[in-house]
Amino acid sequence: MAQSGKSTLQTQQQHTSHHENTTLAQLWDKVSDITSSVSFTVKTGYPPKALSFDEPLRLIRDVGVKSGEQLVVEDHDAPKPPLKKPSPPASAPTSSGSGSGKGAANENDPPEVTLKDGRRLALRVMPDDNSCLFRALTYVLPPSPTLSAPALRQHVAAYIASHPDEYPEVVLGKPPPQYCAWIERSESWGGAIEMAILSKEFGVEIASVDVGTGRVDRFNEEAGRRCLVVYSGIHYDALALSPVYASPGEHDQTLFDVGSALGDEVLQAAQELVGRLKGKGYYTDTANFSLRCSVCRVGLKGEKEAVKHAEGTGHGAFEEY
Repeated sequence: MAQSGKSTLQTQQQHTSHHENTTLAQLWDKVSDITSSVSFTVKTGYPPKALSFDEPLRLIRDVGVKSGEQLVVEDHDAPKPPLKKPSPPASAPTSSGSGSGKGAANENDPPEVTLKDGRRLALRVMPDDNSCLFRALTYVLPPSPTLSAPALRQHVAAYIASHPDEYPEVVLGKPPPQYCAWIERSESWGGAIEMAILSKEFGVEIASVDVGTGRVDRFNEEAGRRCLVVYSGIHYDALALSPVYASPGEHDQTLFDVGSALGDEVLQAAQELVGRLKGKGYYTDTANFSLRCSVCRVGLKGEKEAVKHAEGTGHGAFEEY
């Protein structure tokens, strides 16, 4: 059954007690070993319905799999990577991946924290292209066919233009029309103003977890659902909850009910994750970091100098060195 296609697998008939205690995680391991794949669907019953592995500790008998039943396995022809399997859910939370500075987290092996049920809260690394906040938000906000970084910039500009009393020049740091034109440029960085606006526009709480301080900045706290991003000083990444046995980015959950047990556990895990990121150097001290203007190549120190330079020249693209 190692080749791609459709195959069958029979659950144990003789050892009923063994079957009675088999979990979905153990079934997944068995199928994965047989197929040498991590991309497959297991179907049971008639007509066959796909099993969900989102609750790995559940017994297969509790999801309707009977002893001796024939299961249909559809292998999607994705070879099994030579990686260590996740630790059992009962063990202490662990993380994987590394980061030695901004952008150092490996998007193919992202840092993770394991929750009680075995699912993993993982960092989804965004590109360093001056639109990292908007890209992170497109990852975690409620899905929409028109959701994109440029579209989010346009949302912000439209909101500011239609709410001049809420966002006057004293708040924006520049006249509203000028700010609107600036934020729509692809090289302009987003921040608290953009998260405050977009959280209201999409009806969700956006929680931004700061790697340097561990602080959680929450926008639109009265919303019923929450999504999370990580801020490393000059860069934003997304946070997502991944099923135990899923490839990175596959079946990610990014919205959580505020006040629920899972929502609280995810928020706590996010703070644990950024603590580990800080220990690996995945943050930038914005008061003292060294920047270079990507336009005129002048060297700058700290966020204040960068802001002053941007205001004086109109240059909005910077790079750390």
